[in-house]
Amino acid sequence: MDLDQKPIERGAHGETKDDFYMNEILDYGDVGHDILALMAQSDSSSDPAADCAQRVTSIFPLIDTDFLEAMSVRHFYNTDAIVNSIIADMDQGKTYPRQKWLVAGAEHKPQNADGNVPFALEMPSEDASLEELELYLETLEKRVANSPKDLRDDDNYKPLARACLKERFRDLYTNFIDQIFKRNGCRLLPTYAAILDLKISPNRKKTKTPSNPKLGSLENLKQYKAQLSQPGQILAVDEYTIVLHIESVEERIARIKEIQDAADLLDLKEGSGFECGCCFTRVALRKVVHCNSDEEQHTSPFALNVSGPTQRRKLESGNAN
Repeated sequence: MDLDQKPIERGAHGETKDDFYMNEILDYGDVGHDILALMAQSDSSSDPAADCAQRVTSIFPLIDTDFLEAMSVRHFYNTDAIVNSIIADMDQGKTYPRQKWLVAGAEHKPQNADGNVPFALEMPSEDASLEELELYLETLEKRVANSPKDLRDDDNYKPLARACLKERFRDLYTNFIDQIFKRNGCRLLPTYAAILDLKISPNRKKTKTPSNPKLGSLENLKQYKAQLSQPGQILAVDEYTIVLHIESVEERIARIKEIQDAADLLDLKEGSGFECGCCFTRVALRKVVHCNSDEEQHTSPFALNVSGPTQRRKLESGNAN
């Protein structure tokens, strides 16, 4: 018998304190059962530490786990605070600690069952909503903007990163790709973004370079990655996977918007649209957002084509600016 164990608090009828509160909740009948079900679900699925770690590593996949844990405790598992702190340090030229296997001379690196370095990147399901796709695209774009510089000088990284860029831009001359690649520190993701952002279209080849079977699709890329062992090569493949995910999601978003626009046009033709209370323009119901901001005193709905989930949430909360 544990002499230090505190006595269990019991009610008038011998029940424990927890049982007493549970019986009180059950006195509410079906509503009480629903409350208990929600409490059980919350207890089993709510893990702030795990949720925070998953969200941060989706943006900084190479972050050191010990450093992430310390940052999480410091910022009370507030994902936005952690990400903003890391980005602020990067703006000042500082870098966050990377996983131990990235350090030169490290003998071991984490591996999945198939022997690959883990890299959390999961495409949304086929029935994902437009908002889910846009949020995933936002995460991918953050990775491009905040891509780490580790291993970029690795002799195994540069050739494969360059090969991936040549595969993606098969209609561009190799010399042109090399110029942009060197201008961006021989880094795959910034070079990809820089080529897409070019205001002047470069000269393009009449015949595209034949596709590299190893890099031609996400499935082939996954199989190719399973054969690699050098961290630099694996990092190049992971970054190119981000590129393919971005373009695949962008295509899906464009497809959904085309379908929605066609449905909106049909609604307007059938007279089922809505007349805006601000500008008196007739628009599809899907594009109507309720105005409830401090600047706009009226409460009539107004028409707005919301471009993304972040802006939509701002508008719906009345913080459009």
